[in-house]
Amino acid sequence: MSTAKPKFQLRRTLGGISTPLAGLLLIMLTPLVAQGATYTVNNNGDSATASCPSNCTLRAAIRAANGNAGKDTITLPNGGATPFTVNLTRAGTDNTAERGDLDITDDLDIIGLQEGGRNIINAGGISDRVFHILGSASVTMQNVSIRNGAVTNAPGAGIYVSNSATLELTNAEVRGNTVTFDPNDTSVNFTQVQVSGGGIHVDQQAEAIIGTSDIVQNSAPGNGGISNAGRTEIRQSLIDGNTASAPGGNSTVRFSNGGGIGNLGGYLAMGSSTVSNNRSNNQGGGIYIINQGLNLGLVTITNSAITGNEALFNGAGIANFGPATLNNSVVANNLIDVDVNNNGGNGAGIYNHAANANLDVVNSTVSGNSGAYSGGGIFNSHDMTLHNTTVYDNRAQPCASGCLSTNSQIGGNQLTLFRTSASNAPNLILTNSIIVDGANSNPNEPACAGSTNYEVFIQSIGNSMSSDASCNLNVSGGDLVNVTTPDLDPDLTTSTDVNGTAVDHTGVHALLAASPARDAGNTDACPLVDQRFMLRDLNCDIGAYEYGATQQQANIYVDLKASINDSPDPAPPNVTEEPLTYVVTITNQYVDITAENVTVVVNLPASYQFSRVTMASTGSPPSCDEPTVQNVLTCTISNLPGLGRAEFFISGIPTQEGTITASVNVSSQSQPDAFSQNNRDSEDTVIDPEAADVTNFNGGTGGSGGGSLQPIALLLLLAGIALLRGRGRAAGRSR
Repeated sequence: MSTAKPKFQLRRTLGGISTPLAGLLLIMLTPLVAQGATYTVNNNGDSATASCPSNCTLRAAIRAANGNAGKDTITLPNGGATPFTVNLTRAGTDNTAERGDLDITDDLDIIGLQEGGRNIINAGGISDRVFHILGSASVTMQNVSIRNGAVTNAPGAGIYVSNSATLELTNAEVRGNTVTFDPNDTSVNFTQVQVSGGGIHVDQQAEAIIGTSDIVQNSAPGNGGISNAGRTEIRQSLIDGNTASAPGGNSTVRFSNGGGIGNLGGYLAMGSSTVSNNRSNNQGGGIYIINQGLNLGLVTITNSAITGNEALFNGAGIANFGPATLNNSVVANNLIDVDVNNNGGNGAGIYNHAANANLDVVNSTVSGNSGAYSGGGIFNSHDMTLHNTTVYDNRAQPCASGCLSTNSQIGGNQLTLFRTSASNAPNLILTNSIIVDGANSNPNEPACAGSTNYEVFIQSIGNSMSSDASCNLNVSGGDLVNVTTPDLDPDLTTSTDVNGTAVDHTGVHALLAASPARDAGNTDACPLVDQRFMLRDLNCDIGAYEYGATQQQANIYVDLKASINDSPDPAPPNVTEEPLTYVVTITNQYVDITAENVTVVVNLPASYQFSRVTMASTGSPPSCDEPTVQNVLTCTISNLPGLGRAEFFISGIPTQEGTITASVNVSSQSQPDAFSQNNRDSEDTVIDPEAADVTNFNGGTGGSGGGSLQPIALLLLLAGIALLRGRGRAAGRSR
């Protein structure tokens, strides 16, 4: 990841010095690259002063590596039938790895050589976390199991990735680590971050890349498995059996979100992974997404399963309070567990709530979720799109008395829309989607429900199907209403293996031969593939499944998504000290294929005086031409990895009052895009002379852009360029 740099050529002479001498001087002026050392652990004790290589403990090796410039390597030996295990015993606290956790301050690879398994690093004897990565250290860990870390009123019991450090896990396990909360400690101003990440916590400027790893049975007051405030990618991994539970009753229950994963305003991309059997005593049993008022976060979930999670209140599968996309995934069999006091929640599958919530669901299944008072499958109070999505056989049971709030009495087996205030109404856009009751749905509840006049907030683009008239499907000739026999396979099925590899493991309800959803979709609006990455027919089906499809296309198509945000909004005209900045984000939402020759076209307003553009990318460095006379800015990215993103920070001065519009379009010149409907976005900005020194958080009018950036968020985003720039080396290794 790096920013674009101007091209130049070295002159053949330097100030009259001949070329050979100039070359010699250049060599002399070039800093020497430090050579890393290799340390082989052969002692499973915990001495900090042991001698390496003759009597080398892991702690001693880390201390030696911290003091040696360059990237070092530590290997743990094969223990045969019993894994070689390091037991930490030196209690205490410091940042030098002498006592307590293993502090890493310099670039390091830790590689376990345990044949057929993982070496174990057990912190059960120190009452501290296992690893603390500090500064700008870049650390990789392979074939290790990180266990039994324990901290109080601090984040990251297994691994704490702090400052601007980088962590990459491959075939690793993070198991049984615990963050606890002591409310009697008056020296700490508690926030959700401080008691987060039983397994892993990633700081705001830090990064974690988690591949083929297991994050299991960790716990914390908030975000039991992983908490991310920075940038985290999760690939082919399992997040299972983690818990978010704060003691102390209602005074601290606000921390108890995100049993499996909590995204705290960071960038999170997850592909080909499973989030299962996690629990939250508040919201987000599987995944909890919040931008913490900064509009900094962006979450992409693709080809993943969120199943079997539990929450005491809202969103047993996913609780979303920020911008997010769910692609080719399943949210199934999650449970809201009503407690003994009859307290319960809403949106057993997905809870999309609050002014900043913006969720796009494409080619996905929401099924078999239960226990919600309202919205057995989905509860929505802000912006949501369902595109070729199947919402089926979920169950709601409204609260009859003693309810916490009026929204608990609404019901709605599959979908509920709730208006939070007179000025904040929900918005749901449906295309080619299925919303039908199944055998396990509550027969006394409609498929859709909501607060007063909720129907007006459902916008059907056409070609959707519902089991009754409650979902306001009213596009003549396209929507199918009162379909009591949808002919869906009641069991979730997965695609067959392709060349020995299960490309899709997420589960989808197959259409049976007699289903009215067959060939009933709007082909112009259908993704080219279904949830299983199977090629759709020319006459595509409604929902996430394409009947009769046999051609696997997982590694052919890309899925590029464009979004644009503004800051500030409203903005003053002709004020140099307060420019209007557009943040354009391009995401490659599929996990397994790199998008090549990507072109980004930004149409700036005619009355916008362009100043500069700053760029960052997880792939190759972007480059931009100067805007044309029509104020069109064209940028290119030669490659953007799967789950990668590029950001463009465009600064300029608006010169006229009124409402101006900027738009963005993205395309790959080399590969077809599976879902072109998300290639475009736009943002309206009010230009008002009275807007000077005014900050707000109004929603944008674009399809998925939505939401202006507060100045502090903009500063953090700009600071993120440095984060992206510094991560190219680690990111390159992971891809």
